[in-house]
Amino acid sequence: MQIAGIAGGEVQPSGRMRAPDGCGRRPTSGYAATSPAGRWPSSQARVPVRSEPVRIGEVNEPTAAAQAERGIALLAVVLRLGSTLSMLVGVPQGIRLAADRTIYAALTVATLGVTTWAVAQSLRSQSLRVGRWQPADLLVGVLVMPVLATVLPAETLVGTWAAWGNGHAINVAVLCAGYLPMAWATAYGVFIGVLTFLVGLRDPLASVDTLLGNSLVPVVFTVCAAMFARHFRALAHRADTARAAEVRATQALELERYRLTVHDATGILRLLADDATPAEVRPALQRQAAAEANRLRNYLRDGPVAGAGETLGEILDEALVGFSDLALEVSTELGAHVRLPDDRALALGRAVATVLHNVRRHAQARTVFIHADAHDTGWEVVVRDDGIGFDRDTQRLGFGLQVQVIQALAAAGMTARIDSAPGEGTAVTIGGPTP
Repeated sequence: MQIAGIAGGEVQPSGRMRAPDGCGRRPTSGYAATSPAGRWPSSQARVPVRSEPVRIGEVNEPTAAAQAERGIALLAVVLRLGSTLSMLVGVPQGIRLAADRTIYAALTVATLGVTTWAVAQSLRSQSLRVGRWQPADLLVGVLVMPVLATVLPAETLVGTWAAWGNGHAINVAVLCAGYLPMAWATAYGVFIGVLTFLVGLRDPLASVDTLLGNSLVPVVFTVCAAMFARHFRALAHRADTARAAEVRATQALELERYRLTVHDATGILRLLADDATPAEVRPALQRQAAAEANRLRNYLRDGPVAGAGETLGEILDEALVGFSDLALEVSTELGAHVRLPDDRALALGRAVATVLHNVRRHAQARTVFIHADAHDTGWEVVVRDDGIGFDRDTQRLGFGLQVQVIQALAAAGMTARIDSAPGEGTAVTIGGPTP
């Protein structure tokens, strides 16, 4: 028995089947070798098999980053609308007190216009980072306090909503933390704080401690908003990264499932397509192809299905179906009674079938011996052929033996050992604990 080719080639990550090492070119040793002239398979027809890689169905759901942007935008809209309502409450009083009502009204209308622009684009794009309203909003936030200070009585500049500029400027500073880098947003908040203090100095009724407290508000609020936006976006980015990793892992598992599912089937189809396959072998291959078609259909529809605790004898009897072209010497009486759980029964049956596919295609064996035994703590199945063998130290294992036999059995709690030497055949020993 040989290893590099393994029961019908390998499925590459691209989804394309690669023929085994000995298929269609001069053999080296082991399973990669084709048989000498006059024996089958004398040559392997290289049949290109192509299929699309298995893909996970795409779900049209917004990313966590998009949802975070939407949440920040909606929060900003609510804050701006609340600030605007407070402003509108004080506008009638401000118009009565303003020395120049035209300037006061024009500033109010301009502020409302920019606010409407900002709210509309934020709701439409569901992000504060989209649109061109931001420079106009920043400019209005800087102008409102000094302009109102020129048209309102000095004693109304602190503590009244007639001078609504301070409240609006704080709101602008908080919102800019949602679209500016943290350093720039903080600098803007500091600037608004300084402007608040300087404008407030004109109010003869305002104390210094009141002005200092008011000037700290935009700084603290802006820094907090910037930290919140950064943390919220970082969480969303990590969530998207984790989701992408999960999708990649799922795709890898799906691809591995695909490879395991079609591996033996492609070997059968390749032999059926090979004109060099003897006519007396084709009926067995056709029966195996029909069985594989049913298995694949059920697998893709329902997933892997195992028997309800099959015995070793039943598992091996089922695995040997379709290999009547091989000279099988079966001796399973000593272990036939051992009952395996579903997952082990399925993995064992597939592993034995994979080994026999390899024997058929590569080993050039006259006889294949299958033996099952049981003892107090476990059981053992040996599949041994008298074929050409291979150098275990220099020849790497192919997909069939490495994945479908060794790895699949290990995943189900069983072991597999492969012993071989050139000219001395190959033995695959499978074992597991007694349930």
